[in-house]
Amino acid sequence: MNMPSPPKANAYSKDNKAIMKAVKTVAEKSMMDASDEIHALKGRNNTGISHCGVSCDGMWQRSGHSSMNGCVTTLSIDTGKCLDVAVLSSLPRVTKTQGQ
Repeated sequence: MNMPSPPKANAYSKDNKAIMKAVKTVAEKSMMDASDEIHALKGRNNTGISHCGVSCDGMWQRSGHSSMNGCVTTLSIDTGKCLDVAVLSSLPRVTKTQGQ
């Protein structure tokens, strides 16, 4: 039996964008649910802020000071759930108009 040929670059890119959109949607919903759980557990002050403990950790793509990409996560100490994640890059973003 022959293996199917790999997808063409355009098809791969289209599928990858669809998957990333779905992952982002699920991640944002999950973090909002975790935030709502903290608000229910700890209550809110008059400005809508809950006081809770968090743990923050970050990582870089490569060790040392030469890495250009990394991310930071914030976890709730009370629930262990992810409250926020930020992807970091020291490279300028290329927009479609810049790349053409």
